Amino acid sequence: MRKTIPFVYAKIHTLWKREEKKTAGGKSIFPIVPGEYSKEEFKSISNWTVSEKIHGTNIRVVYNPYYENISFLGKTDKAELYSGLLKRLESIFNIELFRTTFPNTKSVQLFGEGYGSKIQKGGGRYLDIQDFALFDVCVDGWWLNRSSVEDIGNKMNITTAPVFCDLKTVDDVVSALEEDCIFNSAIAVDRSLVVEGFVARSEPLMLFRNGDPIMFKLKVKDYQDLKKYKAQ
Repeated sequence: MRKTIPFVYAKIHTLWKREEKKTAGGKSIFPIVPGEYSKEEFKSISNWTVSEKIHGTNIRVVYNPYYENISFLGKTDKAELYSGLLKRLESIFNIELFRTTFPNTKSVQLFGEGYGSKIQKGGGRYLDIQDFALFDVCVDGWWLNRSSVEDIGNKMNITTAPVFCDLKTVDDVVSALEEDCIFNSAIAVDRSLVVEGFVARSEPLMLFRNGDPIMFKLKVKDYQDLKKYKAQ
């Protein structure tokens, strides 16, 4: 199913289902339920491309070749962008860059994470300025595979979300998070910063029935919260 640009980014489902529980104080929490997949498709896929989940803000860069227009949008069309991040985006992207990178196209949408200083708590550990990391590209309604996304990043001279080549399966990702996570951020200037988590995309690229890429997320905090609940 093709997407009509612009559109909001596909929902990234947590790998496991969540279940409402009560804390000792009666507060409702929703810890993960390991082993119970949130989507049936997840258990049918053996190979995944696993990238770092960057703790920032969702950014869409939309290029319309017909009107020669570039739009910078957040997670929703009404979301306001950080002023420093907007200036950074305007310095990176221009019409000529899109013309050169995407000749003979009707529409282009780049998806990435705005990250760095003052974006989310601890953002300065990533970078002391605000920047953009690319993680998905949709051209003329078609999603590109990971190698093509990296190629686009290289051509446009922009960072892409780092891939962890040692993680290829669900078991790999879970094992990395079940105990104290030892994977540090590959994009942060502070090399002691532990990753927020991982985003895994099916390899090769496959889609849900609604046309969204099949992918899941799993965060360090998911397992920390589960441990806290079990320990109460």
